[in-house]
Amino acid sequence: MEIKTLRGALRKATLADAEFIFQLLNQDGFKRFIGDRNIHSISDAKRYIESAFLNSYGVHGLCSPYIFALHDGTALGISGFYHRRALQLPDLGFAFLEQVAGQGYAFEACQAICQFGFEKLQLPRLNAILMNTNHRSRKLLSRLAFQDVGQIIINEDKRPIALMELVPTTS
Repeated sequence: MEIKTLRGALRKATLADAEFIFQLLNQDGFKRFIGDRNIHSISDAKRYIESAFLNSYGVHGLCSPYIFALHDGTALGISGFYHRRALQLPDLGFAFLEQVAGQGYAFEACQAICQFGFEKLQLPRLNAILMNTNHRSRKLLSRLAFQDVGQIIINEDKRPIALMELVPTTS
């Protein structure tokens, strides 16, 4: 399964993505805005792929997270759907390598995955959650037409985070 975009494609993750996942999840921005996943080795990255990606494919099918890679196969980020007990709808999640920030890859991938969610998966709406201080992600979500819904608490730390929602446009 692959979702093509102008410059790349969203594809299912495999254990062969462990080095990329290790790099992505150990970036300062990932740890600050998403959380430290304690990925200290390639083995940890493989376990993360098994739990966050492969398990999701088994449980949620196509409504899961994906790797975004250029047409030459170079992985740049992740984008897709996450399922959280605190939310009734799938949550759009994304993270990209810091060295490609500002080049439009995250927008391209998220736009494609949202369209896939509405057209192929027939999702009625999408949620997105983010830390209130994550201005770059808020800007991207606003460009995608997500609207602020309010605040929600989903973690043990009891800190409120922003909740946004996207409703498909009717053509």
